[in-house]
Amino acid sequence: MTIMLKRIVNPVTLLVFVAGTVLTTVSPAAHAASTSSSRWLPSESSGYAWALENLAADNPNNAANFQVYYTPAVKLYDIIAANGSTVKIKWLVTDAGGKALANTPVTLAINPAYTYPTAKLLDPVLDPTKTMAGVGRDPVKMDNADIPLVTDANGFVTYSITNNTPKSDAEALIPNDGVSVPPSSSTIFTQLQLYVGTFANTIDGYKSRNAIQTSQDIDILEIHWEAGAVKGPQVAPSTGGTTAAGAPAAHQIRWDQKNTVGVSWNYINKAALSSILAGEYFTPKVNFYDLFSLFGTKVNIAWHVTDAAGKALANTPVTLIINPAYSNGTGNVKDANSKTVPLAYNGNQDGVNIPLVTDANGDVTYPLQNLDTASTAEPAPFDKQSAPVGTPNVSTQLLLYTGTYANYAARTPSWSVQKIQDEDILEIHWVSSLPVATTGTPSSNAGGIAPSGGIQPTGPIDTSNSGDAPIGFGSGKAPKNLTPPTLAKNVKVGGTVTASLGKWDLGGNASAAISWYACKTVGAPANKLPGGCTLIPNLTGTRLVVTAKMKGSAIRVAVKQTNQSGSSVKFSASTSVVKQG
Repeated sequence: MTIMLKRIVNPVTLLVFVAGTVLTTVSPAAHAASTSSSRWLPSESSGYAWALENLAADNPNNAANFQVYYTPAVKLYDIIAANGSTVKIKWLVTDAGGKALANTPVTLAINPAYTYPTAKLLDPVLDPTKTMAGVGRDPVKMDNADIPLVTDANGFVTYSITNNTPKSDAEALIPNDGVSVPPSSSTIFTQLQLYVGTFANTIDGYKSRNAIQTSQDIDILEIHWEAGAVKGPQVAPSTGGTTAAGAPAAHQIRWDQKNTVGVSWNYINKAALSSILAGEYFTPKVNFYDLFSLFGTKVNIAWHVTDAAGKALANTPVTLIINPAYSNGTGNVKDANSKTVPLAYNGNQDGVNIPLVTDANGDVTYPLQNLDTASTAEPAPFDKQSAPVGTPNVSTQLLLYTGTYANYAARTPSWSVQKIQDEDILEIHWVSSLPVATTGTPSSNAGGIAPSGGIQPTGPIDTSNSGDAPIGFGSGKAPKNLTPPTLAKNVKVGGTVTASLGKWDLGGNASAAISWYACKTVGAPANKLPGGCTLIPNLTGTRLVVTAKMKGSAIRVAVKQTNQSGSSVKFSASTSVVKQG
């Protein structure tokens, strides 16, 4: 398919395309008072695996919401069905007062502008690809499957649709976790809209249906034909414990100001926080800090990580995101391994996803070295109470999450991880000098640069890269160990042994499990449990305190990485035989 559009764009305002370029657009009409309602009945529909309301499309504070083009009561549902299945959809149609509209003509619009199967639908016959050839879009063809129907005596109407997309072309399966919706890179789905009235497949019919979008409350349905989609109980994501509602309990990742080194001052950016909260991209307990450091500075940023109850998450894998989608700088930065991290956004979601592990107190730190010069650094704000200077903005955005994530899409299908972990978002601004004042207000002769307002994100952390794999899929292979876990060679009773997890090709979103063993003999790394080794119970972290019971044994650690394609285990080489301290 030569043209691919993002789903969260109004399908009927884009009238003419030539080689993917918009030539003509139509502004949406003002909303009129609602005249009727067409609502999907999930419990009385059949043939699908599960469904989830796409709240991002419903949210009036989200710049990508559907309410600009429909009524404020519009809803979008993602329906997950197996490729090749038949789905029977049932709606209830009422007037503005909620009274059923009996024996009333309605029109089901199967919208090929937002329908992308690689195979035709059998019932009705629909080939949306024929309107996608590089010859432009005829408004008549935008709805080449407007199907006239009639409600029954109780205001109900049903319709069955059969998909014949081959397994090789079906969408990859997303988790049924109550959070994840198909990514914006989805390619195999069918969009349905039901309206009161009869509208012909002509230009006039198209125009008349277009106009009523802002006067009828509807449910927009997108059926995603996914490989292996079956009915089953909702499962929670593998990011920790779950609440009674089935959603993961929130972990808390908080910036530790006291143990952070190299930051000159900080500012709570309420404007940016307001934008983030309005868009519902994170949990309501998200914070947003602007940190200020002189250009060329090396900083060591510290965090404290706890569970939902405030208990420190000791020896827990976490992932640090250095996010170029919301970072800028000509000098870039270096990470802890002296690798340069480009901050000029080039379509790549995450410049670096860095796996880390908290210590026994739930603390974790990371150093960054800025490479900007005085000529490329950001101007300082007027004083330490002022927002960053908007232009130019030379900053590095940091996000930390519990868990191990191979890429952007593994972490944020529909921002699922962002929405279940309370965190502090940090933006380090690399400034050319200290503020010109410590208090007061800017004036014409102060020599400072007056602030121009907070740095306000206009949407979620970028979701534009369609090349990333959905959660749990990645390469589609089980994790593969590249270098084995390691332990110190010599240990004594009373000492502490710290395990390195080694390096892994995670193949997607993965979780790590750690086990410790006491062995009768020393030995090299292994892919399976060596003979003579016994599990040490109740030890799951990266640190072990050597007890007198371990004297005479050699210690090994095993790391098991699991993604949705499988698991892999690697045993470290053993320590030497434990001696008396």
